[in-house]
Amino acid sequence: MSLVASVYQDSSNVEPIRVPSTAVFRQPIAVREPLVTPWAQDIKGRLQELVELPSGWDGYMGAPVTFAHAVFSLSLLDRLYIDDLPMPDLIPGTDGSLQIEWHCNGCHVELDVLGANNVVATKYYDSDHEEYVLPLTNDFGSVLSWMRELL
Repeated sequence: MSLVASVYQDSSNVEPIRVPSTAVFRQPIAVREPLVTPWAQDIKGRLQELVELPSGWDGYMGAPVTFAHAVFSLSLLDRLYIDDLPMPDLIPGTDGSLQIEWHCNGCHVELDVLGANNVVATKYYDSDHEEYVLPLTNDFGSVLSWMRELL
């Protein structure tokens, strides 16, 4: 029997993110989010792929992206959306975490989602070797300003 956890666009349109039957939860998870960005469907599809990765997907002991990381990232991306900014790359971490990356115009912004409200944001430019790193919990205003520099 597989576990199914749903992320709702609204009460009339339910699109589940399926969680592999190997996942362990103490209680069912359901989150209601607006998901109004043009990226929403593509992001959800990519997150679905990453949640369904088999154990050892990297040839070693890589874990699939956890459902909690996927749900938090989906909500975060919905709030960080900026018109004309391309959809970010979503890269799985071997520990079940998720890296969200934008690379535009010689500027790079990366969000390492270690857990809900536990993100390490990094910005760097091709033109210099300076790296800016911010640990973040719930205020992502600085990341929004970094993202505007990508345009």
